[in-house]
Amino acid sequence: MFTEHPQISTPSDEVTVWRYMSIEKFISLLSSSSLHYCRLDKFDDPWEGVWPKNYLESAMQNSDFLEFARTKVKKILFVNCWHANESESAAMWDLYSNRNSGVAIKTTVERLKASLRGGETFLGAVRYVDFSNYIEREVLNVMVPAFLKRSSFEHEREVRLLHFKGEDLGSPLEVSAQKVCLNTLMQSVYLSPVMPAWTADAVLDVAERFGVSRDVFVKSDLYNKNII
Repeated sequence: MFTEHPQISTPSDEVTVWRYMSIEKFISLLSSSSLHYCRLDKFDDPWEGVWPKNYLESAMQNSDFLEFARTKVKKILFVNCWHANESESAAMWDLYSNRNSGVAIKTTVERLKASLRGGETFLGAVRYVDFSNYIEREVLNVMVPAFLKRSSFEHEREVRLLHFKGEDLGSPLEVSAQKVCLNTLMQSVYLSPVMPAWTADAVLDVAERFGVSRDVFVKSDLYNKNII
């Protein structure tokens, strides 16, 4: 379930967020009724979960915390990523889904929070900063770096769900799952703008078997030249 935290900037309930994904990941979501979280040290960006230099300097007085921050914190933080935008993003289709068979879940922060089942979960907007010149002094909290990224990634406009797996420090666990109510989560599900009709029909058939109404599906008209 969603938990507020003073060091995490949670967007207002009416903010629209999207999750772009392949059909394979969408079917996994349907069959498991679960969102999947990735451990921070398994992302391509090596700076995921890293404090800017000035932040670390503020922690130098606490050597135990500093050692933990450098070696272990990435192994206990798991995130599930969403894109904040009022409209579709052509770039997100290309980056995070199969262009011919991807889907994008459209929802709100309010629905996303309400859909979560079990476990303490935090939700916050990522801040994009210049790591080399970052001068703010943050509270020494292990969750802070999960919501800081370099300015080069600002196009992602990311909103993240985050939870801990602190008991698994010695475990090879790389992905964690959290149960959700699918019908609360999915305000709309957009089908790729170039998805073939036969694939769209198959997706709707599968979704219906898992209790998701066909009414929530929308065929993206992003590349429809007749709508303007």
